[in-house]
Amino acid sequence: MNRTVRALKYSQYMNNDKLEKLLCDRSDFMFEMSKRWKDAGIAALVTPCFPTCAFRSEDADDMGVMFDYTFLWNNLTYPSGTFPVTTIRQDE
Repeated sequence: MNRTVRALKYSQYMNNDKLEKLLCDRSDFMFEMSKRWKDAGIAALVTPCFPTCAFRSEDADDMGVMFDYTFLWNNLTYPSGTFPVTTIRQDE
């Protein structure tokens, strides 16, 4: 079963009140995280963008659960970027 189909299988309808509560909770979490970073003197954080080396595009479906690694930064809407630290050979 493809990853999108599996994810949609567990999706559910959410009324406006429930969605608004969820968005408010997310906003509170974002504010708290920002406050903690500010209190700790953190202006930027350098971290790996993925916990593994690069994988081939045909293996991407097997790596689907790895999105959890970046979920926090996506949920906080923190800006991010990546840069190469090595080169990939044509035969890789």
